[in-house]
Amino acid sequence: MRQTHITIPIKQKSIGFLFLTLGIIIFIIKFMSDSADTVGESPTLFYIGGNGEVISQFPVKDGEVSYSVTFDNPTKRTFKIVSVEPILTRRGHDVLINEVMPLDEIKIVKPGEQVQFNGKFNVNTNGLSEEEIRNMIPLIEAYKVVFNRQEEIILPLSMLKK
Repeated sequence: MRQTHITIPIKQKSIGFLFLTLGIIIFIIKFMSDSADTVGESPTLFYIGGNGEVISQFPVKDGEVSYSVTFDNPTKRTFKIVSVEPILTRRGHDVLINEVMPLDEIKIVKPGEQVQFNGKFNVNTNGLSEEEIRNMIPLIEAYKVVFNRQEEIILPLSMLKK
């Protein structure tokens, strides 16, 4: 069996090597420019711009807590928020009737914009005084946010931008 040996002229090898090198350089520049978007920014990609919760001041067996949270995006990136779940304080867990369900609602937050999520969960404040109910607020201490490609971040209310 006869083998054919193909020789490539040195000029073609040089041009191929040049294109390969240029491709690698372009890839590295692209990668570095993508990561440069987060350089100098805080580790928080977006933050809680506002938060509120409402609970009846009167003791009830099956009361409803309504909450609202706003996320602000100060970065130059767009984020797709997929899910938001409130994380309750110890006092919140003590009066919780059912489990708190995450808000599975997809919203896009563009650079410099904000999005708002609203939800509810049920509590049993029966046996508590009006003062005890007032003193247990806030019931929410943080929010677990799932965004983009199933990335998760926990944003505590202590980081609330003022």
